[in-house]
Amino acid sequence: GVIFSINTDGTGYKDILDFNGTNGFAPYGSLLLSGNVLYGMTSGYNVNQIVSHGNVFSINTDGSGFINLHNFNGNDGQNPRGDLTLSGNVLYGMTSADGTIFSINIDGTGFNNLFVFNSPNFINGRYPQGSLAISGNVLYGTTYSGGPMANNYGVDGTIFSINTDGSGFTNLHN
Repeated sequence: GVIFSINTDGTGYKDILDFNGTNGFAPYGSLLLSGNVLYGMTSGYNVNQIVSHGNVFSINTDGSGFINLHNFNGNDGQNPRGDLTLSGNVLYGMTSADGTIFSINIDGTGFNNLFVFNSPNFINGRYPQGSLAISGNVLYGTTYSGGPMANNYGVDGTIFSINTDGSGFTNLHN
């Protein structure tokens, strides 16, 4: 993967960052811009020949100041998908495999798993994907599959809400 910039008229292409494994690989989702800083996620990360399960990063728009904010280790989620959502100085996102909803401060501190999609029979959903929307202190999102069983058939995903502190998870629709 690569992060690049280009003028709206197609001129001025600039390669800002090439992902090479040690700084992440296989980025998914869009970049989030706040001031002159871009935030994003990759679905893989290679540290000392050991492949991990993705990362959250920041980089300045001029290509300087790359910071690896968090490496997922499989116990705290893996393979983040979708976009990050920013509220104040806190980023919110989801991992698809071993599905989680997480928060992390923009400086990389305070990583917190807000919710893990591991309920029996994945009644709360499975494989969260897409992006989180925020309204006040409530996050809204979707899962790719899971939900309550009906006549022994699985439901194809859920729409959910959860408070930004991790409380109040609600399955809104299957």
